[in-house]
Amino acid sequence: MSELPTEAEYEERFRSRFTNDDKEFTAYVNEPPPSPPIFEKWIPRSSRSQASANHRNSHKSRHFCRNDERSHRND
Repeated sequence: MSELPTEAEYEERFRSRFTNDDKEFTAYVNEPPPSPPIFEKWIPRSSRSQASANHRNSHKSRHFCRNDERSHRND
């Protein structure tokens, strides 16, 4: 069975990782950033659903109370 590398061996293997000596890292850092996504035909959410989300309009949230009461019936 092979022995596991020691901490000193790991330090030696990765001593130049994420530095200017790490060619793969410097190539990645020097790449231009990707362009942001563009959403065409964007349909925003309805403001009606957000207005009732805080339940300040009790007439819009009455059905929630009824459903809640039904789930606690004693049959």
